[in-house]
Amino acid sequence: MKIGVIGLGYWGPNLVRNFLAQKEVKKVVACDLQENRLQSIKEKFPAAELTSDCTELIYSDADAIIIATPVDTHYQFAKKALEAGKHIWVEKPFTSTSAEVETLIE
Repeated sequence: MKIGVIGLGYWGPNLVRNFLAQKEVKKVVACDLQENRLQSIKEKFPAAELTSDCTELIYSDADAIIIATPVDTHYQFAKKALEAGKHIWVEKPFTSTSAEVETLIE
């Protein structure tokens, strides 16, 4: 399995670590817009690949996209990932509104 993690703030590094520890996971790509966060991940988890392009990650060969960004961005990332045929795992809360949740479920 190949995993993409979007968002390397508070929870993202923990998610990168946990997915790298799974034998079924062959690749983890970590994504953030802030260069200092990418460098921190590279230092802590050299096996992780890095990118600052979330769209490229969503349309890559990743099997699942993990979303650990501010809640107001969850819907947009989840929607793009689902439309790209990816599985998603979204840090809680899932979205900002129940209407967004219903759209994603449909």
